[in-house]
Amino acid sequence: MHIYTRASLEHLPWPDHVDGAYARSLLSAFVNEGPAAYIDNARVDLHLLSAEEQVFPIILSNSDVTEPNSYVCSPSAHYIDYTLREIELELHNKPHLRAMATPVVHALGRVLKGLDFERVVYFNNWLVSTNLFPAFDWSQAERLRKFITARYPDRALIVRSINMELNQTIFNALLGAGFIPIFSRQVYILDPSSGAHHQKKQVKFDRILERRTQPTWRLLTSADSRLGPRIRELYDSLYLDKYSRLNPRFNGRFFQACLDHGWVTLHGMFIQDQLMGVAGYFARDGVMTPPIVGYDRSRPQKEGLYRLVMLKLSDEAERLGYILNCSSGAAEFKRHRGCVPSVEYNLVYCGHLPRNRQWPWKLLAQLTRGVLVPLMQKLEL
Repeated sequence: MHIYTRASLEHLPWPDHVDGAYARSLLSAFVNEGPAAYIDNARVDLHLLSAEEQVFPIILSNSDVTEPNSYVCSPSAHYIDYTLREIELELHNKPHLRAMATPVVHALGRVLKGLDFERVVYFNNWLVSTNLFPAFDWSQAERLRKFITARYPDRALIVRSINMELNQTIFNALLGAGFIPIFSRQVYILDPSSGAHHQKKQVKFDRILERRTQPTWRLLTSADSRLGPRIRELYDSLYLDKYSRLNPRFNGRFFQACLDHGWVTLHGMFIQDQLMGVAGYFARDGVMTPPIVGYDRSRPQKEGLYRLVMLKLSDEAERLGYILNCSSGAAEFKRHRGCVPSVEYNLVYCGHLPRNRQWPWKLLAQLTRGVLVPLMQKLEL
């Protein structure tokens, strides 16, 4: 195992396979220019770890920022700021529960931020909402943990995006290496291989909508550079304006790189020659996930643009033979279209830290077991 920084990047032996080529394209740009050159609210340091013929991004969080970083690279943004927004969004029709939860999260935030909670290092964090894992020998989990904590001894170590439907082997290996599971969110998984989702009533309705609307889909490439601002507008409207500005704020350079280099495979939905929706995904080891989804929210809801975008993603997963991790949100919508809910965890190792800095993570682990997971499953969020 070896760590590479900007100063030593030229010496990194990039693996000669698909995942290695992808990592070289995206990560070399992020290391050389800094992640914030492509994601406005990712003001963090990025190193690379080479191990077992794979290259993984290592993200060092940064508390010295003038405005919050995205929740994908900030524990405080994830567990405090975004949680408050989730309470507002998901418990809007449960005022009593919302009234109880909000002051508790505010109080927790004040305590955590006083205990250097933000000082962490992430393994395999690609700065998107859902990280995917390449083929890797997870019997090396303890060796990996010792290596990273020796290099970054004053930081808690976090492995994000581990869900119980797809990542049980990784989960068990990290538990065996001393990590503790902290609730992240509930995600929704679709395995289209059986075709069973086609029998869902809502999917049948979506097909009727598709036939009536007759959208034209096409793969977007560097020849579509003029559409970059429109793609960003559609994404921003959904993820930043509707949900939270703590989601990754991909900028124009990021979307141009997606068009030029395929960092995210982008498909555009055209209705009467106008780009009205975008479905963007990437894949690892038989699983795909869409970090870029957007549609024209100025159009009436009855036009069902979001339904058409999500239908495209499930069709692409079926065509390519992938399992689709639909990430979180729109829980009822996804359940009705054949997705299976799965609890997602962040696995955290803090055993090398002073006891006062272990305490926040152990508290969150207790809340995970006793409150958060049972509540999420009961409310079906």
